[in-house]
Amino acid sequence: MKTAIFAHPKETLPEKSLLPNKKELFLKLLDRDIQPLLSFNGEQAFTDNGVEVSELMTEQTTRAFGDVALCDIGVVVNRLDRSFKQEDMRSAWDEAPVPISNENAMRSLVFRKHRVQDEVLEPLGLGMPSLLVESALDAERFMEEHPADQYIVKPTSGTFSKGVERLQASQVMGSLRQPEKLGSVIIQPAFDFTIPMPKSMKPFDRESGDEFEIWARSNATKELRMYGFYDGEKTDVFPVARAMKDGQDHWIFVDPESLPDELAENTKRVLSSAADLTGSRAIYAALDIGYGSISTDKEPGYHVVELNGRMPYMIGYDKHAGVADTLRDMYANQLQTIANSTISRGVE
Repeated sequence: MKTAIFAHPKETLPEKSLLPNKKELFLKLLDRDIQPLLSFNGEQAFTDNGVEVSELMTEQTTRAFGDVALCDIGVVVNRLDRSFKQEDMRSAWDEAPVPISNENAMRSLVFRKHRVQDEVLEPLGLGMPSLLVESALDAERFMEEHPADQYIVKPTSGTFSKGVERLQASQVMGSLRQPEKLGSVIIQPAFDFTIPMPKSMKPFDRESGDEFEIWARSNATKELRMYGFYDGEKTDVFPVARAMKDGQDHWIFVDPESLPDELAENTKRVLSSAADLTGSRAIYAALDIGYGSISTDKEPGYHVVELNGRMPYMIGYDKHAGVADTLRDMYANQLQTIANSTISRGVE
């Protein structure tokens, strides 16, 4: 039986997990003849001879399992909330290289939003106008080329919307007078994503219909999250949406058949391009897409906001049991395909 190692950075599982309902996911992997195990303490668990692992007992508790030889591992899922420090484990990887889901090169790419825009989205004709601001003159020229009433200035390496500013055009240059921002923030025209989602978009099922009508048609900022599971050959895609109001996420469960086919196709194109660019064997990511326009005189449409390829939150069963189950089936299928693949690649 092949193993899937979920690698964590600390001694215990995090209290607030971006991957809830691990027990359900692990049971699905066992059904696919893949043994799911966990490693702790980051690179310290990886030795020349194997990996020190634990088994999951409940959602938050584990039990020591022993060691697994690297040659018996089908895939390592990078849950370290950062990249592996490969220099600390090179000898072990040289002995038995195995695929990593969301490995270093991929995490390095998506941690820098300007790189995703320049190297992935723009060549595919996707994304919004965007620029890494190296100087005030850069920003001034960008604003001349992409006129708008408001602009978004945000860290290129930011997470969880920290440091994001929505500024009037007249405020941008004042904000960029802070020297520490130059070379570390990107600028984009501010799109209005508060308009109601298109009437063609339908709820996933009756259970989600009431909340769907409240939030999909609201004036809250909204976006589609296109989950993608890339296994080296194909990408499985599943959509949800969310409305953001008063610092809270309100999940909107969407019928995939009610969305334009191009949204799923674009998600597949983005992940495939990112995989080619980074040499990634496996990617679990989410493409965030807004629906709106840059001004009231422009027709609304779908616009790619960013690629979340580090550790996107996966909908839990408490949010919607059917959607949560579908996503974990897709994740289990992806890891099964990778773990059973005869392809083995080294680590730089």
